[in-house]
Amino acid sequence: MAITILAAVAQAGCGDSPTDPSDPSPGLRGGVLATFDVSGETFRVWFTDPGAIRAVLLVRDGESRATIPIGPLRRGSGPGAHNAPWSWHLDPANVRMAEVAIELCDGRPSYLQAHLNEFITTVEQYCPWGARLVIVDDRRP
Repeated sequence: MAITILAAVAQAGCGDSPTDPSDPSPGLRGGVLATFDVSGETFRVWFTDPGAIRAVLLVRDGESRATIPIGPLRRGSGPGAHNAPWSWHLDPANVRMAEVAIELCDGRPSYLQAHLNEFITTVEQYCPWGARLVIVDDRRP
């Protein structure tokens, strides 16, 4: 699994500027921003819980099969608009990584977007089974 690690990018000076177009959420600090692909569609998850951060880093390093991000859904693209253009995000403090999840919360990001009210009010979480971690941007000090 090819994973791009952006930690070295900050040392080179990229991503530090709030106007840097390559930085999807320039104001985010103190966590890990992970990009996932689901059947050709991407979405981002902002992880702030130390245990969840360790879990996503283990996936990045090929040391865990818990590849499904799962967590409570919130309206809006999230802190720093990190999940734009989607109008939803996973709660950064409560998202986790799992090996398995129920089918009810599975789907492509566009399916979730099209059925957002149902997901927010009834399903209450998102857990795309086919999620593949593609980028890890470690923004911790």
